[in-house]
Amino acid sequence: MMLIPIYFLSRRMTNPLRKMRGVALSMAGGDFTARADTSLKGEMGELAGSLNTLSDELSATITALTVQRNQLWQVIASMSEGILSVDKDNKTVLASPALSILVPQFKGDLLQIPFDSVSTAFEAAIAGKQDRVEIKDGERVLELSTAPVLDEKLEVTGAMGLFRDITERERLEQTRRDYVANVSHELRTPLTAIKGLLDPLADGLVPDEEKKKSYYGILLRETERLTRLINDLLELSRLQANTGGFTRHRVNLGELLLELRDKYDGIATEKGILIAVDTPQQPVEVNSNADRIDQVVSILLSNAFQFTPPGG
Repeated sequence: MMLIPIYFLSRRMTNPLRKMRGVALSMAGGDFTARADTSLKGEMGELAGSLNTLSDELSATITALTVQRNQLWQVIASMSEGILSVDKDNKTVLASPALSILVPQFKGDLLQIPFDSVSTAFEAAIAGKQDRVEIKDGERVLELSTAPVLDEKLEVTGAMGLFRDITERERLEQTRRDYVANVSHELRTPLTAIKGLLDPLADGLVPDEEKKKSYYGILLRETERLTRLINDLLELSRLQANTGGFTRHRVNLGELLLELRDKYDGIATEKGILIAVDTPQQPVEVNSNADRIDQVVSILLSNAFQFTPPGG
């Protein structure tokens, strides 16, 4: 007869525990909507309330982590740089969409990238060292920066690599080097000419006044050439610093071209070259910059004087 009340008493105690076990299993499976019965009295009710509170807190925490993860992925997906994260066995953990564009050979596996420097850089990162290498892929140049990935115990769990396309930067740097080399050569030419003319003048070896006048004219032109080269360098510096202003104003093209003709008339006469300026009777005005027009036309005229034969 005692077994009957013991049976119902045990069911009364085990049913709430069985239900709370079901709630715990639902939580473990990611379902935080399940709730334990808090109407129970005593410790069972307190345990049910604690389980529900834990479910609410876990749901809020996982929701916040999911939002942060999605935001982080949006940032990674919008980057033009390629990101690749691997574990200690070189298995891919994360790869950004841009990586497949920068490195078309990548199909999900680090070992598919056919550059020894890439594997070496990732191996160095897994060994706990940061590395930076340049990769030349045809006409493109990529820069790879790698660093180790650490856990909460500061132990290396993998490596992270950032791929960046620096082709344009390298091209600009090469252009800058070539420009400096060319300008250095251009500066040497007029300086050599000036020195070659000043030496006989200083030594009194040019007694003829007409010859002296010719020498002085050449010196003046070479000095103007030096001035133009220096102005070009200053202009390049302003453009690189993004401070090269271009103020517009009304410019009379006819008057500007006539002034340029007068400026080069002496050189033309010396070389036996004719400069003809044909302008309409009505003024032709544009909204531009007279100094920049003068600069461009002067370059064209310098080339024309160099390659036009006498009588041209």
